[in-house]
Amino acid sequence: MERAALLSAIREDLAQAGLTGASARSERLSGLVTDYAILVAGWAPRINLTGARDPRDIARRFVIPPLIWSRLLPRSPGSIADLGSGAGFPGIPLALGSPDVPVVCVESRERRHYFQRQVVRELGLEQVQPLLGRAEALQPRRCDLGVAQAMAPLPEAVFHVKRWVSVGGVIAIPQSEPRTALDDDALEWLGCPAYRDPWHPRPGFLWMARRKV
Repeated sequence: MERAALLSAIREDLAQAGLTGASARSERLSGLVTDYAILVAGWAPRINLTGARDPRDIARRFVIPPLIWSRLLPRSPGSIADLGSGAGFPGIPLALGSPDVPVVCVESRERRHYFQRQVVRELGLEQVQPLLGRAEALQPRRCDLGVAQAMAPLPEAVFHVKRWVSVGGVIAIPQSEPRTALDDDALEWLGCPAYRDPWHPRPGFLWMARRKV
């Protein structure tokens, strides 16, 4: 699909998800989502970023959903840490939706890290900083929001993300099933609300907690 046709299709997808309107910012988001999906599709066969190869499918499966569930957050974050970021999901989609928010993407695999750097260069995402290394080994940079997608089972993911979140900050981890609070005195559980995107029959869930100490 040519870029112009893909842009038109993704513009429709974003509108269907309730994410765009008639504004310059909405048009910018449509263009960035399109170009990011094209980059993922182009690199995916070379470094096994994802099994998806079609840019529109990539946008629907990996780029648009974080923009949907980010509306469930208790407040807009001032900074974001994405651990085990892989191809940049969900940190880069969150950066596309919030162009003024600094985002750190932590990834231990070199080729995926270099892909993230290429995305930053090509899309002009100056607020995104890819970091190479394991989240548990690097010195954490405390952020207002810590996220992780398919990094580890929930208790392990929360353990690692917590180090990267400031006191008062929020941990948000997408789940395929509803989950309950963890036994952790350092956290205030905020719930696990459901969210839907227009292309999947089952809802997703966003497990959230606030770091108290």
